[in-house]
Amino acid sequence: MEIKTITTRDAADFVDHIRLSHAIWQMGNADPNRQSREIWGFRGQQNTEWGLIPSAFRESGTTLGFKPDSGPPPLMTNKAAQKRLERFAVMDFVFFTDRIGLPVPGDGQHFRLPRRLIRASEEQKDTWPVDFELETLALAQHHGVPTRLLDFSHNPIVAAYFACYGAWAEMGKPSIHTSHLNPRKLAVWAVHLPLIFSSARKAWRKDAKPRIIMVTVPRAVNTFLHQQDGFFLVDLEADNADYPPLEEAIETIYLDLPESERDKFSSDVVIKLELEWTFVPEVLNILWNEFFHGARLQPTYDKSVEALKDYRALNWCPPEEG
Repeated sequence: MEIKTITTRDAADFVDHIRLSHAIWQMGNADPNRQSREIWGFRGQQNTEWGLIPSAFRESGTTLGFKPDSGPPPLMTNKAAQKRLERFAVMDFVFFTDRIGLPVPGDGQHFRLPRRLIRASEEQKDTWPVDFELETLALAQHHGVPTRLLDFSHNPIVAAYFACYGAWAEMGKPSIHTSHLNPRKLAVWAVHLPLIFSSARKAWRKDAKPRIIMVTVPRAVNTFLHQQDGFFLVDLEADNADYPPLEEAIETIYLDLPESERDKFSSDVVIKLELEWTFVPEVLNILWNEFFHGARLQPTYDKSVEALKDYRALNWCPPEEG
């Protein structure tokens, strides 16, 4: 399975491609009653060279959950320690957030009791995460705790915004009126969701664990997730498969299908849309003028002020000489 890479020409071409009305997102939709947003999942990353690697599996990840006297994170060299420390990171988040008085969906004694005391099967005690812990992981992941979940959106514009904003910040937030040639590229990844769903259903019919599942949580208690039209994908076999990037896990479930069944899905089950950083300020300005900015995706007072500052930075004009 090859990843289809599309390198867009400029800001206008990129913005055209990140609209769900673009022809590319109609591929693989055999059911006219299904919307394109049900067919594709999107994730934006500021560097096209990055794979789809969950934050808990990155060497540069945070040290939340890692005790100062325990040395550096195991970085997947010890799978039992990897799972244990991922759990510690989420527990730190749960306890601290609860202590300052914020609600934590999914909180319960399964986080508060020692693992050996939990009324669960031996398999559950050795499993991370268990299904009833996923809601809490999703909240933690969405707020910066390193987990094995990957954030996605049903809306490609959301993915594009985060990819562009990350690149723009790293560039020093240049204005659209200044020269900022930069050949580096960002990427918006698109994953064909019916393949994920079909593979999971087949595994469940056999009473087996699926390789990849979608994780969703109630949006009424998570405004950010609602505004971002977000969900998560997780590779349940990451430990046994030595922590591959998600695109490799997707390739595995695709190749496991009989050839006769592959035609049911898009011929390109993973697509990567690229854009040079040179055009990033222009893209962000276009999105801002369509009222698509950080405050819309993360509606808080602080984000409102930050978005206004960003708009001024994007449109700052250097003083005329003389």
